[in-house]
Amino acid sequence: MPVKEGTMEKVNLPFFYQLGTQLNPLTKMTVASKNRYDVVFAAYSVLDNINTLLGWGGRLNVCQTSGQALKDAINDAIKSWNDFNALKEKDKSKSESSVDAKIQKFIDKAKIF
Repeated sequence: MPVKEGTMEKVNLPFFYQLGTQLNPLTKMTVASKNRYDVVFAAYSVLDNINTLLGWGGRLNVCQTSGQALKDAINDAIKSWNDFNALKEKDKSKSESSVDAKIQKFIDKAKIF
């Protein structure tokens, strides 16, 4: 589709509606020990669509930077979550604030995205 300075490609609206449907509840979550699993699970569902969106390559120029930051924050939080779950129960209390901070970071990145 021609526009004033270049071209604009048509977008797959159902894809963006699905991504928005996945992101919206994530942006409203807060991290607490009782809901860490729910927040991380929600991030897993978003990650596939973020990867798809970023895979569109050079044609995507509006949300590339914030999308990559969100993807990186989700991957970092998932790694921290997995490491946290591998700890013995007695050692988990020492790592809770670090895991929560990484989970909160991807929630904040989702709000920016």
